[in-house]
Amino acid sequence: MIDWQKTASSAIGEVHRNLPTDADLATRKKALRAARPWELGSTSWGRKVWAKHSRKYLEKFGPPPIKANAVEQLSPLERAKRATEEHQLKLRLSGLGYQMDRAPAASKGGA
Repeated sequence: MIDWQKTASSAIGEVHRNLPTDADLATRKKALRAARPWELGSTSWGRKVWAKHSRKYLEKFGPPPIKANAVEQLSPLERAKRATEEHQLKLRLSGLGYQMDRAPAASKGGA
């Protein structure tokens, strides 16, 4: 049985050893694409493992790490409370002459 992680690590290590130390990011990406073993390109799991290891390797030479977006998890009650607060704010602002989607309403008096 194949060890996906070790296969990816060893292939990327080989690419790194064969590249000059001053290679730019584009050259490294191209070398990684060319060196991907067929096992890591023939299945969805293999592609995920290769992408993960490639990204970790390339982060050392240029692109910033990919961070997961912080998603605020709200319960249905919290979502309802937030929607009510936003609706009340819209009502208050519309009473003052503001519209949420556009600029403030024009005053009725002459200037």
